[in-house]
Amino acid sequence: MMSVINGEIPVALEVGLVATVVAVVVGLALLAHAVLLAALGRLVGRTSSVVDNSLLRRGKQPARLILIILGLLLVLPGVEIEPNVKTRFPAWLDACLTAAVGWQGFTLTGTIHDVVAARYDLSAADNLAAREVHTRVRVLQRILDATRANIKAFLNGTPQNIVT
Repeated sequence: MMSVINGEIPVALEVGLVATVVAVVVGLALLAHAVLLAALGRLVGRTSSVVDNSLLRRGKQPARLILIILGLLLVLPGVEIEPNVKTRFPAWLDACLTAAVGWQGFTLTGTIHDVVAARYDLSAADNLAAREVHTRVRVLQRILDATRANIKAFLNGTPQNIVT
């Protein structure tokens, strides 16, 4: 059995404590996400709006990750861990939160596409305006897809894969 020497917590016990806290926070965030999603699903089910249906459908995964990261950012400062780790971990979580919010932003282009598809009918006889709007949205999506690919290539350290 491990004992506390000079008031210091053994590393194995410290790692176990942090792992337990992280597991509990992730579990609570997933539970909160499920409850929030169910409540929003009921509200969205009452409307016939393309926007809210699309936002709910497309925003599930980024929202789940954002809730987990926010939970960790709220709880981890109160956990007693090594100062070196305690100063670096929030910066890493901030970077993850920024990426998750960016991911959520990328999903908005899909929602824009859904709204445009619902409002501008390409099967109409005179569909010039509809084709113009659809083309603009497709160009926006391609630009954002290339941006996402470039970010991914940069983070993976493979500059030869950067799209120009």
